[in-house]
Amino acid sequence: MPALIVEPIRKRLADLCGSLVLSAVVVLVTTIVMFLVRGESATPEQFAWLSLVSIAGAWGVLVPAKFWEGTRGEPALRRFTMLVVGLLVGAAAWGVQKSLFVSLPHEFTAQPAFSKVALAIGTAGSYGPHSLMAFLTYFGFLFLLVRWWRLADPLRGSRLSLWATAVCVSCAIGLYLFWPFAQKWEYFPQPWGFLVAANIAIAVQLASPWVGRRRLSAALPLLLTSPPRPHLSGPNGPPASRA
Repeated sequence: MPALIVEPIRKRLADLCGSLVLSAVVVLVTTIVMFLVRGESATPEQFAWLSLVSIAGAWGVLVPAKFWEGTRGEPALRRFTMLVVGLLVGAAAWGVQKSLFVSLPHEFTAQPAFSKVALAIGTAGSYGPHSLMAFLTYFGFLFLLVRWWRLADPLRGSRLSLWATAVCVSCAIGLYLFWPFAQKWEYFPQPWGFLVAANIAIAVQLASPWVGRRRLSAALPLLLTSPPRPHLSGPNGPPASRA
């Protein structure tokens, strides 16, 4: 597999700033589309919550992924970094929900496999109002389970992979359905977590630079072939040596 040429730090920071702005725009557009497809009216507070949390999650992936670009790091350390990012995103999501008084009713019909209490549609969760622990648990493990940084890899197969997006959403659904410690605290209300996961996956892919393995393989010989260095020489021979 061809290696990616590491760019100077200024170029990488400039690309990162552009990716952050573009990801925010993508999140706003996809959030509107999600609510339109959902077919149910959403409050401005719900739109703001989903947009802000998705932007925070996308930025939490784009920033470390940019500094990991072109390097081979330890997967365990990268997953630990994603766990910390997920906990921060969860805390931010909880803070936004409390600050804006956002109602996040549970609307997912499927019941968790290990739930001892059936979740009623339209309720906040299994044990009443949303708790900080529910936000930290859900987003922390969501970021831990998924290799989010690979969505920002310039050498990924395509600009936007529907399969990669489906994997992220499937992990979000599986985390809800098969969380084994449900008796300890409430479940995170759904489909809000699923929507955030889809938003992050789409925004990260569309906002990240994409070279592609085939395009890089075709351009690599041209990048590695340096032009001949110019030198001063006489009309009939090599350059004269200085005295």
